[in-house]
Amino acid sequence: GDLNSTPSKSSDISLPVDSSRGGFLEFYYKADVSWPYDRLVVRLNGAEKFARTSVTRSNGRDPWVKFLMAVPGDVVRVTVSVESYPASEGGDYGTRDPERDGTGFVYIDDLTFTAFNWR
Repeated sequence: GDLNSTPSKSSDISLPVDSSRGGFLEFYYKADVSWPYDRLVVRLNGAEKFARTSVTRSNGRDPWVKFLMAVPGDVVRVTVSVESYPASEGGDYGTRDPERDGTGFVYIDDLTFTAFNWR
């Protein structure tokens, strides 16, 4: 998502997961986010389980990063969000350095849920 340098905004995808035995949620991501501007957040039933507050680029490389999270058995809701901080907490977007602070984009690819298969 792109938040267009706007404080207190989010871009979300929410997925219901119905699995009696639970499983794993997996995806790959590239995050061009940083505190105090924006972050990538994963929530399970509204509870924050993961937050990325820095860019994934390093030394000229821009790798895909693997995310893996256990999901309990039940009907649950997984939400992946890109969020900008409120103006009272956030930085001045006019001084944001895209090389150091990122541009506020997050890319998600190959999202899968694999259910446990107990016998």
